[in-house]
Amino acid sequence: MLVNSRNIEGLNDLKTILKKNDIVSIFPPLCSG
Repeated sequence: MLVNSRNIEGLNDLKTILKKNDIVSIFPPLCSG
């Protein structure tokens, strides 16, 4: 798999969006593990 700066920036953006939307409340099993 080729990973460039644009892909990395996209992943970082997704992480911030998930944090803002409190994804933990939607998928508790993922964080409990």
